[in-house]
Amino acid sequence: MLKVSGIRASYGPVLALHDVSLEVEEGSIVTILGSNGAGKTSTLRVISGLLRASAGTVEFRGRRINRRPPDAIVSMGISHVPEGRELFTELSVQENLMLGAYTRRDRAVKTDLDRVLEYFPILAERRRQFAGSLSGGEQQQLAIARGLMSRPRLLLMDEPSLGLAPLVVQEIFRIIATINREERVTILLVEQDAELALSLAKYGYVLETGRVVIADEAARLREDESVRRSYLGY
Repeated sequence: MLKVSGIRASYGPVLALHDVSLEVEEGSIVTILGSNGAGKTSTLRVISGLLRASAGTVEFRGRRINRRPPDAIVSMGISHVPEGRELFTELSVQENLMLGAYTRRDRAVKTDLDRVLEYFPILAERRRQFAGSLSGGEQQQLAIARGLMSRPRLLLMDEPSLGLAPLVVQEIFRIIATINREERVTILLVEQDAELALSLAKYGYVLETGRVVIADEAARLREDESVRRSYLGY
């Protein structure tokens, strides 16, 4: 579904990505691991069009997309749930959700709104509240739900567990697994909790200083000594 080849990208004079390549199979969950500053977020931003690559290509379902604007990429079927949630805090829960469907012109938006709220029942209860009044876990659920409102084929998720209590994280990841299984939404996941990410994913990539240094099936990465020592803590 997704093929990233030889991506190079910078923030001004600072080179963030050096020749990054990865692939994501349709229907799978793939994770990107690495320490802070390794290039994980930058990789997602290149895919979603928020960061322009100076070299390399990004192909989605056989079509090159890395010279397209972000709204066109969303319309093609890629949705990005960013680190930090990036909600419209002074708008209601429902208004945030409807903004997730802003590129759509079909008549199934209301149906999809009801379906998304079934995954996140707390949002149905809070639908008239300002997004800024929600707890951290509720805001993360809203960010994911908003991403689903564009009806994506590929969901990019950046640090969904960041700052959340362990029980809330477990619930978030249960919902992520359900979305992948029931909706057949392919997921590319950046996650600080490597053990949790590898337990959910089929395949994983490890980035260091903007480069892919290890790529393997998730089960094998969990047994890799360097991965265990650096990211799993045992």
